[in-house]
Amino acid sequence: MACSLKLSSTSATLLFLTSSIAMAHTPYILPYHFDTNKDIATIQASATEDFFIPDHGISGDFFVTSPAGVTTPITDVTSLKEVTLAQVPLAENGTYRITLKAKPRMSKFAHVDGRWLSVRPAHGAGGKPKGAQSERGYVTPEELASDAKMIESTSTRTLETFVTKARGSDKVLKISGKGLEVKLNQNPSSIFLDQGLEFDVLFDGKPIKNQIVEIEQAGKAPLELKSDDKGHVKATFTQAGTYLLEVNYPNDPESHSEKGRTTPPQATSYNYGLTFGVSQ
Repeated sequence: MACSLKLSSTSATLLFLTSSIAMAHTPYILPYHFDTNKDIATIQASATEDFFIPDHGISGDFFVTSPAGVTTPITDVTSLKEVTLAQVPLAENGTYRITLKAKPRMSKFAHVDGRWLSVRPAHGAGGKPKGAQSERGYVTPEELASDAKMIESTSTRTLETFVTKARGSDKVLKISGKGLEVKLNQNPSSIFLDQGLEFDVLFDGKPIKNQIVEIEQAGKAPLELKSDDKGHVKATFTQAGTYLLEVNYPNDPESHSEKGRTTPPQATSYNYGLTFGVSQ
């Protein structure tokens, strides 16, 4: 399978995933159009196993930052089973930042036979677990011993995308300096094959070195990139299309493990996703 992007060796190290495409549902937000002349933008929010076909609608607090740099809540939101739709007025020309802040998710894990397994109800037929416990990455509350060692982990997720009306503007690229953020070094309406994309990965305004970043395109195996000592990443593309950039902080190689964890999860983790388009 041909790779859909490459990473400049001067800014980061490119690592190819050796496993197959992860089957876990991945959340995203996606505008109908990244560039438009219309007075309204429709945004879909969903979680899917097949980019970018919506499967499970997701909820949270939607915000829009106008070309003038003013951030306001998005109130025109419709929640459906497979997708959540938000409509954003585009009153002025320029670039808009669309943000979905999902409610923090608390998960429980139990230490069972040397593995850390997520604790959740069974989803099998008749409410019974699928397969033997040794082959699963989870355990049901009913299966736990009364003295099982338990821990809790909280994750926060921010999903973003950009929409440009008529012409690009850069005020919305300013970061808040709070939490996990990706600072783009160029306007997202001007990402072209021959230029690529440069960005910095930051936490509370400070660069994160050696941070793993994953970029995925529909139908392609995901690629991993790693930030340099200044938190900087440069990616070059060989194919136009829609991409999803994901960052999980702190780095957690076991975050997508389907067989449980050998190490306990972080007490608090942060997830960021950015959907963007690459043009010819």
